[in-house]
Amino acid sequence: MRIFIILFFISFSFILYSQQPDFNIDNQFEEAVQNNERNVELNEFDEIIAELKKNPLDLNKATEEDLQNIPFLNDFQIKSIIYYREKYGLFVDIKELKLVYGIDEDLYRLISPLFIINNNEKNTNNYYHNISLRSRAIVEKQQGYLYSDSLWQKNKCYEGNRLKLALKYKLTKNNISAGILAEKDQGEALFRGSNKYGFDYYSGFFKIDNLKFIKTICIGDYQLNIGEGLLIWNGYYQGKSGFVTNNIHISNLIKPYTSFDENAMLRGIATTIKLKPVNISLFISKKSIDANINYNDSTPTSFSSMQTSGLHQNLSAVNDEKSVRENLAGINIEYINKNTRIGCAAIGIYYNLKYIPSDRIYNRLYATGNEFFYSSLYYKTYHKKFIMFGEIAGQNNLSLSLLNGINIVPEERISFGIIYRYYSPYYKSFYANAFAENTTNSNEEGIYLSTKIIAFKHLTFTCYYDIFRFLWLKYEVNAPSDGNEYLINLEYSGLRNINMNLRFKTEIKEKNINSDNNNMVLSEISGITKKQIRFQILYQINENLSFKNRFEWLNLKYTSENENAFMMYQDINYQVPKYQINIKARMAIFDTPGYNSGIYVYENDIRGEYNIIPYYDKGLRYYIYATYAITKNINAGIRFSQTRYQNRIAGTELNSTEKNRMSEIKIIISKNL
Repeated sequence: MRIFIILFFISFSFILYSQQPDFNIDNQFEEAVQNNERNVELNEFDEIIAELKKNPLDLNKATEEDLQNIPFLNDFQIKSIIYYREKYGLFVDIKELKLVYGIDEDLYRLISPLFIINNNEKNTNNYYHNISLRSRAIVEKQQGYLYSDSLWQKNKCYEGNRLKLALKYKLTKNNISAGILAEKDQGEALFRGSNKYGFDYYSGFFKIDNLKFIKTICIGDYQLNIGEGLLIWNGYYQGKSGFVTNNIHISNLIKPYTSFDENAMLRGIATTIKLKPVNISLFISKKSIDANINYNDSTPTSFSSMQTSGLHQNLSAVNDEKSVRENLAGINIEYINKNTRIGCAAIGIYYNLKYIPSDRIYNRLYATGNEFFYSSLYYKTYHKKFIMFGEIAGQNNLSLSLLNGINIVPEERISFGIIYRYYSPYYKSFYANAFAENTTNSNEEGIYLSTKIIAFKHLTFTCYYDIFRFLWLKYEVNAPSDGNEYLINLEYSGLRNINMNLRFKTEIKEKNINSDNNNMVLSEISGITKKQIRFQILYQINENLSFKNRFEWLNLKYTSENENAFMMYQDINYQVPKYQINIKARMAIFDTPGYNSGIYVYENDIRGEYNIIPYYDKGLRYYIYATYAITKNINAGIRFSQTRYQNRIAGTELNSTEKNRMSEIKIIISKNL
């Protein structure tokens, strides 16, 4: 504690010597993903940014689809860039982006390194060729590696060792891209046992764009993003975040799947045919998925849910691996003109086993069976000062769900957003990823209001208010319920080289009073109020050294319980340009009564991995992450982290270390070929 406080004040004193501010992309990324509890494609950010840094987009030639690949740009800003170019002619300088309607100073700092202005017509080659290998391991021996399991006979509970390995290769050249991925998680076998042919997970794709009348064709693993995500959305979607008006899905229909998430992809072939002004997309997928199987004697008869962890460490998990076959096919038809996009889609899914969810009250409205049919209509229309968007979807011609919204920018310093959604309690799409409070797009109705106001040159005010209700029962809430959530954020950058942030957030929901009543038709529920206050200061000492401090307090009230939690950390970011070394480090202390009052925090991690973890109970956590450019084309990184608890064992069940600490090492090596 004393060391932490000394570091805090020593670093704070350096403000007097500050120079030019340098807001790095990590802070913006944290804003985008910190509230996102879905299993989404986060490493898409890293890969896109790495490619764009190597091959920046030509600002004068970038199409709307090219701009859609840039993180943090919303549809309105993309349209504004296109509109500016059409009205005023080609960009002369990157700084001209500041004149585009809807792009403020902070956004300019973020996206400007991803663009160039190339006047050389011959130099149009887009080339990216990279291979990377990363590994991670828990230093302390966990119980899953120590104790034998009778089902494995003499083997340990976990079939493999504690090393995680992930290999990725990707090639992009002009309109062709291809990639291969291989991974084994910690505890999984490698070239033996259940994985006699090597890794636990393999993935690959081959994609060609702009082939005469074929806009794109992708073979292998791909992601499909349609409308506003009510039907299917495999890619990243921001949802609620500090970017309060970036809630529109960015339409980029068919993309290669480059994630190590083992269950979210589609596997087969997808293509889009150009018949201007209409695009027709056809797609088919056939794969096996992990699921929880129901048996009659020893015969599998149905599955109750899909598994998404991708972990196959012991016999139980191996038996559920690829236990259900899924066949999916569909069509999407889009009419596109300069400012409007209208589309309709239909998808059919067949499983070789019946889907029968677990016998819980809240599951009883969902459709069951082998076959599921979904259809939707969606639209998006752009005006210079607003965008309207929406989608209506149905399952098996019943249980309609819909979403409609509008984002308005009446003046460059002011923006507003409104989203209304109604998701039927009968509706369940396995691949949906639309705006929601729930983690599934079902059993919800709500209105989301948001605004961003640049009050003065250096003061930005953002807030959202979301009011919602759940029409039917849900997990741990055995009665229809409602709630609301609001966030207020003030950001000030008027002091030299300093960025300060003050945030207030309150969330009110309802929950069963007695957890023993979770399978009753109706039970008494009570409100849960969670309040959070965060203060953060980021300051740049010089172009190579920066600090960030954060203090966060949380209060959780539930019936007679009143929990208070706090967390604070000190971050240091130091670069040594001469030796191409970058070091990021954190020291954090936290004190929370339990898991429910844990404080979620984003951590810097090796490329392709992200840590958004809860700090809970009482203890400290620290990490140090260093990257080094060995040569022009070879980069390496190593990360060490450790959590120490004051009064409990680290980990639970098979992941327990039987010590009060848990340490982790991660290593990555990347080569541009």
